[in-house]
Amino acid sequence: MLLKGIFSLLIAASSIVASPSNAVFQRAECTDPDSEMCGGNPLAVASRELPHEPARRMTNAERLARGLPLKSPQMRATRTTRSVPSAGAPVTHTGVLKVKNADNGNEIGFVAKNLVNGGAQFGYDPSLANALVVSFKLPAGAASGRVEMTAVNSDPSWPLLGLVQGRDDGSNDDGGWYLYTAGTKSTPAGSPPLLNSNSYFIGPQRKAESVVWNAAVNAGVITFTQTWIQLDHTEFPLQLWTQSTGLYAGGNMDAFHTRFPAPVTAITYQFVPT
Repeated sequence: MLLKGIFSLLIAASSIVASPSNAVFQRAECTDPDSEMCGGNPLAVASRELPHEPARRMTNAERLARGLPLKSPQMRATRTTRSVPSAGAPVTHTGVLKVKNADNGNEIGFVAKNLVNGGAQFGYDPSLANALVVSFKLPAGAASGRVEMTAVNSDPSWPLLGLVQGRDDGSNDDGGWYLYTAGTKSTPAGSPPLLNSNSYFIGPQRKAESVVWNAAVNAGVITFTQTWIQLDHTEFPLQLWTQSTGLYAGGNMDAFHTRFPAPVTAITYQFVPT
């Protein structure tokens, strides 16, 4: 009788997950053991453990002595004062985000409405039918602006499309820290990352930011980059990439690829109104 009761509960739980109104994430298949989604190369697990002390960057001389490659040039975080857009009533834009190959401009898909990686992050899908609908506000006539982006047709528990620390974030001394494009709740503009509710739930709680999207308007076309506010309030422009359909951002795509050697593709985001 007890087993029958447990079995009934499992069936009920499965029906909830399968319900269209609740089916907001899907676990991506682990097709490449070298990908971040699959945990990376199991032989490199020890190197991915979070350090007990703040990591110190090795000099190039130290790296050469250990037979390691020279450090890649790094983007420098800078304190910036953002210009205030020209006065104008806020205009709400609603549409989808096209994901494009940054090297050749080819479309590879759309930011998808379903979370992947066990619910940790958003990915892309080649079908427009599976695209995430987003909305954001820009002042009328503005050529650029930092915005918070609402995820219209995804899990309402995390209503915004923001950035969340990756599972192994912080464990690499070569700028290999990385972030998930994920579901978040609102954080104040200009604030460093906060431990607020977000879609990452497959491990220890991670910090998040929501006001991370930099809109640029050119001939009516809106494109987006992302910026992360560091703990010292400096703004760090991010590199954007995808691996195994997951959407990532961070300080150094090449360092990420060294740790998780599955193929990566640098990407850009373009807004498509609907």
